Amino acid sequence: MFEKFTAQAREVVVGSQERAGALGHQHIGTEHLLLALLRLPDDAPARLALDGVGLSAEAAEAAVLAMVPRTSRPVTGHIPFTPRARRVLELSLRESQRLGSAVIGPEHLLLSLLEEPDGIAAKVLLSDGRTEERVRSAVATATGVERAAAARASADVVNTPATERVLELAAQLAGGAPVGSQHLLEALAWVEDGVAGKVLHGLGVTRDSLAEAVDGVDLDTTADLTPELSAAARLRLTFDGEKAVLTSSDPTVVAVIRQLVDEVGELSGDGPLAGSFVPLHRALLNTAAAVHRTISPPADTPEAVLAQVLRARLKRRQNG
Repeated sequence: MFEKFTAQAREVVVGSQERAGALGHQHIGTEHLLLALLRLPDDAPARLALDGVGLSAEAAEAAVLAMVPRTSRPVTGHIPFTPRARRVLELSLRESQRLGSAVIGPEHLLLSLLEEPDGIAAKVLLSDGRTEERVRSAVATATGVERAAAARASADVVNTPATERVLELAAQLAGGAPVGSQHLLEALAWVEDGVAGKVLHGLGVTRDSLAEAVDGVDLDTTADLTPELSAAARLRLTFDGEKAVLTSSDPTVVAVIRQLVDEVGELSGDGPLAGSFVPLHRALLNTAAAVHRTISPPADTPEAVLAQVLRARLKRRQNG
């Protein structure tokens, strides 16, 4: 399920842990998910919806603390999710499907909070005259406004042929990850008959020198880092004898897996959990196949040139 979470939805999960720790709470409840939702950027649909029903971060925190007082006890190590909070995370998939979305965003987490009426978050949401219908309507309005704005923006913008090639190349260079400014910069150098490409060439900037410079930048110090990329950077795929080994040091993944292992022991697809492990098996095979297509595309294709550059970059990183 977590693979369907958008970057902002993952931010909410991480933010809920931070809010629980900041309040001295020894668990992550529905209330901490709500408080994390209220810390999203102002233009996020979930925030727009919460603003639309008149719930501020300050008011919500005051209401939460009235029911679950702040403590001075230090919070160390793993903070577990309550059963209700776990159900909210699970129900968010149903809410996303109900709205016809292929991914799970913060707005779906917000709606799933309403499905736990005895949770603290729902009690806060449905206070001061707010109703479930009003919250759902605010979410529908906020997501509709966002889609309409995106549609207007895409309809108003007209790109030159060079720009279209830059955007296409940037997406290829990103390889399925969010397109960052570094991908756009490199793509500008690839489109040599564009104004930007000619300027870069005139300054003596080559594709190779630009790629090497980009690889030397610490992504953690830039605005191009997203929670999704941060989590991906903590994944390692290798092999040990007859075993393929996938590891993750992403705090959110580690926290969720630790909680599961603490509850039921080592997790394995050999047994009653096989149905949950089948998608993981497919995802690993699909990932390996996608990487192979990226680094070994058919010869005499534009992708083959990009693959040569990618292989050189991978070799440089491994040697560096």
